[in-house]
Amino acid sequence: AGSSTASDVSVTDPVPSGLTFVSSTGDCVTAFPCDLGAIAPNTSKTVTATYNVPANFSSVSLSNTASVQSPTNDPAVGNNASTQTSTRSSISDLSIAKTVSDTKPILGEDIVYTLTLSNAGISDAHNVNVTELLPAGLDFVSVNPSAGNYDPVTGIWSVPSVGASGFETLIITAKVTSLGSITNTATITASDSSDPNPSNNTGSVTVGGVAPDLSLTKTHAGNFTRGSSGSYNIVVSNNGSSATTAPVSVSDVLPIGLTPVSATGNGWTCSVSGQTVTCNRSDALGINSSYPVIQVAVNVALSANASLTNTAKVSGGGDNTPANNSASDPTTMTSSSDLSLAKTVDKANANLGDTVNFTVQLTNNGPSRAQNIVISEQLPSGLSLISSDSAQGNYAGGVWSIANLDPGVATLTIAAKVIGDGVITNTVTINASATPDPNPGNNTSS
Repeated sequence: AGSSTASDVSVTDPVPSGLTFVSSTGDCVTAFPCDLGAIAPNTSKTVTATYNVPANFSSVSLSNTASVQSPTNDPAVGNNASTQTSTRSSISDLSIAKTVSDTKPILGEDIVYTLTLSNAGISDAHNVNVTELLPAGLDFVSVNPSAGNYDPVTGIWSVPSVGASGFETLIITAKVTSLGSITNTATITASDSSDPNPSNNTGSVTVGGVAPDLSLTKTHAGNFTRGSSGSYNIVVSNNGSSATTAPVSVSDVLPIGLTPVSATGNGWTCSVSGQTVTCNRSDALGINSSYPVIQVAVNVALSANASLTNTAKVSGGGDNTPANNSASDPTTMTSSSDLSLAKTVDKANANLGDTVNFTVQLTNNGPSRAQNIVISEQLPSGLSLISSDSAQGNYAGGVWSIANLDPGVATLTIAAKVIGDGVITNTVTINASATPDPNPGNNTSS
């Protein structure tokens, strides 16, 4: 920047600590110190110096100072050096791969997981944490990390560094305590390096599934009739990938309105206590197989609700997938009552002015409770009502009404005075009932 030409100018750029010199280009004709020759007033020359930053460069920052000198007098040497400071950054493509020694272990077996923590980036990764917490169904046995430390309580594998294009391994031995499907996942949760591809920072492997999977179905045929009996069929099947390994138990709690009478099934030992039916057996059930059917016989109460749901459950056998271990069977309850009438008179031959006594016997032959029964017992011409008597229902105006009649007999007695001559026929008829009657042919008597 002066008024005279500077001769024999040279530039020095010492290699920063930790870096490696690659090349110098531009107006340089030699390596550093770089000889720039003469520089005329108000002109400039440029040198580009290239250095390699190694993957394991550990300093957070670095300084690079270049200086210039010439035998020509320089009245302002304060600007003959320049320093630039750079901050280190790291780019590390970390990934996790996971394998296991046996994907179909048996209960109590020790299996070995191998985690490979790789770095495909151009920089070393520092202070890497991998979370690898064993899930339920696995008990920690031992660990062998190639670097760093593993805490089985927190599940954190702490690795000080993973070199560029390098890898570290973690070997965990665990005992299988469940025969269900077990998925074990490892995830990179921390690093001081930027990761351009975080999609590969998780690795999972699934073991197990070699276990019995019991299921239960429950069925019945048709509707149940109040006051009669019915039955349910229960079938236990194994949809798993191994035979059952323990005793199997079926529990069926009958809803109010259904009373269990008995439970039977080939090979099953069954008992009834109150509303609960329990059946047990100890023989193994193979895959894709079913035990013999359990038949549960029930009595249907006269007051059973219109719809009842019966739920049964199966347990045991080494089954660890209980979602399909129960089944419910909604059942519709209907009623049917065979009502019949019989009528007698104490005097088949009577004189004018005599009192005759008619006895009407209403029988509910079942099986259900009959409801809202309406019976016509209208005295014909020639008879005059004196009195009536019935322990059930009400007789008025020639109509005998009964709200409810369980299977059994209801009796109506009528005293009448004979006021006419000739043959007098007294007929009683069931006019209505809210309960279906399968045999209406016996609903009249004279």
